[in-house]
Amino acid sequence: MMTKISNPQIEVMIANMVAEGAGVVGGPLATFHQRYSPHAFSALKSVVSPYVKAIVNLLAGDGDLVQVTPNLRVHRPGQPTAIPFHSDTLYGHSHDEINYWLVLTPASGTNALWMVSDQKTEELHAQLRAGMSLGDFNRLAQSMAEPVEASQPGLFTFCCSQIHGSVLNETPFTRVSLDFRMLPKGAKPNVKKNGYFRPKWLPDFACPLEKGSAVTTVSSLDLPIPVYMQRMHMLKFFPQSDHRELVEFHNMDHAPTLEDAMLSGAVIAYSISQIKRPVRLLHPIGFADENVWFVPETQWAFDKFLASR
Repeated sequence: MMTKISNPQIEVMIANMVAEGAGVVGGPLATFHQRYSPHAFSALKSVVSPYVKAIVNLLAGDGDLVQVTPNLRVHRPGQPTAIPFHSDTLYGHSHDEINYWLVLTPASGTNALWMVSDQKTEELHAQLRAGMSLGDFNRLAQSMAEPVEASQPGLFTFCCSQIHGSVLNETPFTRVSLDFRMLPKGAKPNVKKNGYFRPKWLPDFACPLEKGSAVTTVSSLDLPIPVYMQRMHMLKFFPQSDHRELVEFHNMDHAPTLEDAMLSGAVIAYSISQIKRPVRLLHPIGFADENVWFVPETQWAFDKFLASR
């Protein structure tokens, strides 16, 4: 079940997150629904993200993998959950993953996270394997779940196999929370790999390009992600003008198109898995799925990261 983490350093950071978050959304986070907008959501995410990274650095070991992008949840009054009851392992997560839930507002009743007990989780998983429909699974899980209530902001951890979810928020208050995951050193990531996790040791390198600069974007038909989704992700990673150059390649062991583009100037590739062999960096290169930039001066990190994939 859910376990609260007590750490004075983390508690100070959480308090700062709450205070700074209230500043950017114009009031208490528990009443964020009164001032909610996509812009305010983005501003809040920008404020809390550096703190989450600092918390992760305190929790993770040097060889651990950490989730690249923590999930920010804003569960407003009258809002049903968009995700049915589930355990993360049902979505392809590794059984070795450790889940963290960081709540920034008081949580109680229907605005809390709801969780199924260990014993009932095992029973539900067994029934699902025996052929229970997903609809019946969700309804039964919700009937068995109980709210994880927190009178104060705090950090909690639970097993990724635990069944959990949210329900229709019938309270007058918003619940603001974040969730992120960690994979211990040596554990297999299962299907959540490539851009989902990154090594703790990998620094956050700032984007070396001016906003809106034209960059060659290189997608690949060999990856299991549709090309149009690769393009969308690359443009979200670094927004550009409409005059960017698009390059695609297919069934080429050494990816000459990508390597040629890297010789000419800055490049964004969808994933570092498109790099087929060691290369020397002459210009900046960004990998959208891994959310990381490298420049010639950080060749050491590029080589180490490429070798770890």
